[in-house]
Amino acid sequence: MIAIAEVAKPHISHSQVSTYATCPLKWKLCRTYKPAHTLVCLITGRAVHKAMEAYYIANLEGRHVTHEDLVNVYDQEISAEELPIKYGKRESPESVRETVTSMLDVFLREVKPGEVIGVEQEVNCQLAAGLRFVGFIDLIEKKDDALWIVDLKTSGKSNTIPEPDQLLLYCECIKRTKLLDDFGLPVKLRYDVLTKLKTPTLSSVEIEPTPHLTARVIERMKQTYKAMNLDLIYPNSGWQCAGCGYQDQCARWPDL
Repeated sequence: MIAIAEVAKPHISHSQVSTYATCPLKWKLCRTYKPAHTLVCLITGRAVHKAMEAYYIANLEGRHVTHEDLVNVYDQEISAEELPIKYGKRESPESVRETVTSMLDVFLREVKPGEVIGVEQEVNCQLAAGLRFVGFIDLIEKKDDALWIVDLKTSGKSNTIPEPDQLLLYCECIKRTKLLDDFGLPVKLRYDVLTKLKTPTLSSVEIEPTPHLTARVIERMKQTYKAMNLDLIYPNSGWQCAGCGYQDQCARWPDL
């Protein structure tokens, strides 16, 4: 793992900005209240992500892992969940575990890692005056004469093309801190997406950074951070409300 300087506070993360963009009130509530439940898609995504992370940590340490090892990571994450898990009408713990078992089987068969340089690598940098960004890169690997910055995703849809913002921020942080300069290799960006389908797939989506795209995402961070500090809070009603664990608190807004 590559050492970095201690994180200065306050700071902002991509997940904070994403939550605020989805619903400013939810962003505010999650800083004070625990949700009533967690959606199965969220806990499953986190648990599968932990299993993939375990694979790359073992690779970094020169250890071998089996399919059973990865499924055990998933089981441990589900068992450790403190909140009630909310399942869909056609879902059950057994059916979801069966899907995850298939996903991890596909991942283990199709993954082709390079030389693993870092897993859950922390990065932090000053994006603008008074604005520090902090994030964790899922995977840094040396492959095809380049260093790849990789974000691991799970998706319930095929042909998923994630938004480039997260990787663009990681890339900008790496440039500003010269984190990977000692390797003397070009830095490339990609998402590895493992689908939660009846027949799971593992695919890669490469992101090409440009100055314009990077400037846009930094400006978005700046403006969102400004709105947060101004306490511009309101509920954003939409599809995301159906499974939200903060419905009781939201119903009382603005009299919280």
